[in-house]
Amino acid sequence: MKAPLKPGVLAGRFVAGSGALVVVGFFLPMVRGCGAEVSAFKATQVNPLFWLYLLAGVAITTCGLVLFRRAYRWLLAAASAAAAFPFGHLLVKSWRELTQGGELEPLVGYWMLLFSLCFATIYPWVALRGLARAIARGTATAGGGKVAFEVERDTQE
Repeated sequence: MKAPLKPGVLAGRFVAGSGALVVVGFFLPMVRGCGAEVSAFKATQVNPLFWLYLLAGVAITTCGLVLFRRAYRWLLAAASAAAAFPFGHLLVKSWRELTQGGELEPLVGYWMLLFSLCFATIYPWVALRGLARAIARGTATAGGGKVAFEVERDTQE
């Protein structure tokens, strides 16, 4: 029987995955308007603030990859903080577009950025709560705890 995943490894998978989606979404077409499709990468020519999307994606992915090895609580908070500002920026830009009657049509890159940044902002806090419980039980590797698992043995001879 396989040992259960450590809470940090499970959190690392989700955090690294959402960060990778942010990086991919940065290069995909984000909006269509005036006959052209614009990605966040192309938008950096007009507004350098869009570089934060790529930086956040790399930071979130890095935090997730480190979580595979060691369950640090501060990495979960760092991943959430790295995602929060670009997520807020995207929400503000979207809200302005909707309220000002803009004619931009959201494309796959927009939706990928929106949902992956939302997930990367919220999920680390959920994982942090689960990690704190595992540390309290002594079943996580953070803080010198032990990884606990049971092995089923066949008692029939």
